[in-house]
Amino acid sequence: MASVCDEIRSEFKTKALKWCRKYLGGSWKNLSLDEFSIERLGGGLTNELYICSLPNYCPVINKEKRKVLLRIYGPLYSELVSSSSALIYNIVIFTLLSEREVGPKLYAVFPRGRLEELLPGKCLASSELACPKISVRIARTLAEYHHMELPLSKEPVFMWKIMSGWCKEVEELHINEQDKAVTLAKIKSMNLMDEYYFLRNYLEKATTPGPVTFCHNDLQEGNILRIPKDGQENNEEDMDIMFIDFEYSAYNYRAFDLANHFCEWMSDYSVPAPSYFSLSLSKYPSKEQQLLFVRAYLGRNTPINGTICAPTIEETELLDQIDRFVLASHFLYGLWGVIQEGFSSTGNIMFNYLEYAVARFEAYVQHKKKLGLI
Repeated sequence: MASVCDEIRSEFKTKALKWCRKYLGGSWKNLSLDEFSIERLGGGLTNELYICSLPNYCPVINKEKRKVLLRIYGPLYSELVSSSSALIYNIVIFTLLSEREVGPKLYAVFPRGRLEELLPGKCLASSELACPKISVRIARTLAEYHHMELPLSKEPVFMWKIMSGWCKEVEELHINEQDKAVTLAKIKSMNLMDEYYFLRNYLEKATTPGPVTFCHNDLQEGNILRIPKDGQENNEEDMDIMFIDFEYSAYNYRAFDLANHFCEWMSDYSVPAPSYFSLSLSKYPSKEQQLLFVRAYLGRNTPINGTICAPTIEETELLDQIDRFVLASHFLYGLWGVIQEGFSSTGNIMFNYLEYAVARFEAYVQHKKKLGLI
């Protein structure tokens, strides 16, 4: 007798095949369940990712792909695009970036997820973010991303809208498990809405926030692909960097995107149970590492080795803006962790979201102290 797990997998495989048949057509259209191959792809803290494949002996039609990526939306992303206008907005962004060859091609969209191009690269590891050659390439790719002009609202309200909405949801959230309920109560004791108003006033009115650009807003290692050229996977001199997963992409202050990426240097999402992550403040990039990144981002000469000269006025101003927006990164993704904890019982992703939220809020408080705001 098949196990419950096998029955669920068989049911999902059948659904996945139906999506591929309907939206991909060609050789996929007449594929049998036995011929159809699907495997789970590691990575992703919000969505579930799968590789769907044609058998090697199956002929391809009109250069169709033998392998595609199936993305199943997680509960939080489903909430973000719960309205038709929000879903259309996200599809438009994905399509626009696909047309500009910034991200993977979009093959199909349906209520539970989408089918995408399976890119040949692999996601970066946390330790690779600090590699100078890779960091410079990320900076230059991010600069190109920020220079894109998309036919979307240029007002930087996306981040604030999400923050305010999540603050309210956290206040209404209840967790039955006693230990987690105590942790949630401590988070709520921060008076999150008051903190939100303080943060918005501090970043937009009390200081200079800097220019608004089209931002990724979630530039962690799992969303950065290194794509080898000529099959040389380990050659840092001959590779491309590409960003993926644009769920949070929108016009925002560019300093947030850089600050958020620097904050991701501190996290490692490959840690085994029970936490599935680690966060170390000591891994935040040094002033020299920040300056190397900023100079590459600004299109300036960035020698990897040798003495780094003092920053210019423009570089100092950008570094100061980044330093302040670190607060926004910690606060936003602290809220993200709490909200994800509320959905974790309905998802298949193993991750200690509430512990992650605590780590980000603790980092938020520490950074407020560093900036002299406490």
